[in-house]
Amino acid sequence: MTPFILPDLPKKHPNKFKAMKSALPHFDASSLRLALLATVVAFSLGVYATDSPNQRVRELAGRAEAESEFMRGRNYLNGSGTEKDYAKAIECFRKAAEQGNCRAQNNLGSMYYQGLGTTRDINEAVKWYRKAAEGGAGMAQWSLSLMLLSGLEIPKDVKEAVHWLTIAAEHGMVSAQYKLGELNYFGDQIDRNYEQAANWMTKAADGGDVDSLNYLGLMYERGQGVTKDEKKAAEYYKKCAESGNAKAKYNLGRAYIYGVGVEKDWVAAYRWLYDSKWAGELAASKLMEELEHKMSKEELKEATRLVEALKLGSQTAKS
Repeated sequence: MTPFILPDLPKKHPNKFKAMKSALPHFDASSLRLALLATVVAFSLGVYATDSPNQRVRELAGRAEAESEFMRGRNYLNGSGTEKDYAKAIECFRKAAEQGNCRAQNNLGSMYYQGLGTTRDINEAVKWYRKAAEGGAGMAQWSLSLMLLSGLEIPKDVKEAVHWLTIAAEHGMVSAQYKLGELNYFGDQIDRNYEQAANWMTKAADGGDVDSLNYLGLMYERGQGVTKDEKKAAEYYKKCAESGNAKAKYNLGRAYIYGVGVEKDWVAAYRWLYDSKWAGELAASKLMEELEHKMSKEELKEATRLVEALKLGSQTAKS
């Protein structure tokens, strides 16, 4: 690998180097290193070919100072290398936030929302969340969108909520992708759009969200926004059920009862419905009772044996 050679600034850019020295305020060591490194890289790439050196150096130095304050605030917030101190954390975050650091703006909004180190203030929380969201902070976009959707603490604004969710989702935030999928699937707050629901749920699933697999199973089973494919639906149900999702366990049990994408197997159905019931899905109990009346004595005996084995395994795992 070719080493990165720092340019000889005093010789190659004497005027810019002089401006850099005069423009830098008094920083701590870490801020100074960040500012110098950013400036060196900018010079080496020719960023300042047409811009005022003083202006650009001050901008870089300001960003470095803001990042340093953000890091200090995070240390105070988490008690990393120092005593935990919410008041000092807010002080540091505010300094960084006022210089445009969107991560500091997000943290400041969160602290005002939770009342950490300060009196809880929803208006201040929203103010800083919105600044951070406008600066590209995904967590701020997420937090602000949830507040706007619920309308519990600030006026409800679904349009703005969807705006921030979409930006976060397009930048890869899986929770935002899942939420957009839900909104489009149910259509209770925006116009129902199964195609968009399938699109966002697929992205969320690809990003590792297992709960979205149950929705994809439903959509493939019913042909909602996608071409109907019962086999694929059952595969989604199974993958989601194996992750612990109670509704997916119920849907997989139902699939085994009626042969949706799988061969009918009432013993397997009973096993998944039992799992679903104990995972909290209320509808599973009724379907289990209906299934018991259809099963032969041998099937019910085998299903009961399987369930008892599952109980034993669960108890062994807990002990």
